[in-house]
Amino acid sequence: MDERLKNYLEELERRYIAEVRNFLEALQKDASPRELIAIRKNAKEIFNEIKNKSKLTDNESG
Repeated sequence: MDERLKNYLEELERRYIAEVRNFLEALQKDASPRELIAIRKNAKEIFNEIKNKSKLTDNESG
């Protein structure tokens, strides 16, 4: 795997974990549904990016 791609995936993973953490904290603080939806949307976009980039690495190795 290209080193730049590996670093990019690691950064996406850190961002995803941070968004999940934000979501859980917002749940504990009884955040508004609008806020929860926005956080979830961000996390989902990051997750999809990870999934798409991971497919690229799978195609290169297989």
